[in-house]
Amino acid sequence: MIRVMSFGAVPPELQEQFERRRKEVFIDGMGWGLRHDGGRERDQFDGPGAQLLVAGEPPAFAMRIIHERLCMVRVLWPMAAHHLVPGSREMSRWVAMRRGVRLEETRALVREMISEFRGRGWLDMFSVATDKVARAHRVMGMEPQQVVRMGPDINLCKWDLREGAAG
Repeated sequence: MIRVMSFGAVPPELQEQFERRRKEVFIDGMGWGLRHDGGRERDQFDGPGAQLLVAGEPPAFAMRIIHERLCMVRVLWPMAAHHLVPGSREMSRWVAMRRGVRLEETRALVREMISEFRGRGWLDMFSVATDKVARAHRVMGMEPQQVVRMGPDINLCKWDLREGAAG
């Protein structure tokens, strides 16, 4: 089951769980120097234009989706913004919401997620990924059509999700 909600419509307990997992993954686990408050990680991109995708019941993973006009690449890596397709969506802050999710469950949810994106007309997606995360995309069944190196250990991964185009 895939659910997509605007940030303003996310139930408070789910929003809290997502932000706590973000802190655990990106700050505690990966050592990113991000601001956090009370065990939760939230940033300037978590505004009214952002959406939360939640996959599975109970939730297996969640991610933030941002329209390319409002995305992190435009603000943090403006030199790469010319690689963005107008109207595309950024997938960011992807986190496992529970431990022990089997790879096959994740792959099935990724296939369902891609169908959801196509159903909404979100055919061009991208994310900023470390080398390790870019490899994890492939393991989950998300082979990007293009990877643009933006710096040491920073990649812009792009997907064309039209029928027959997705990796």
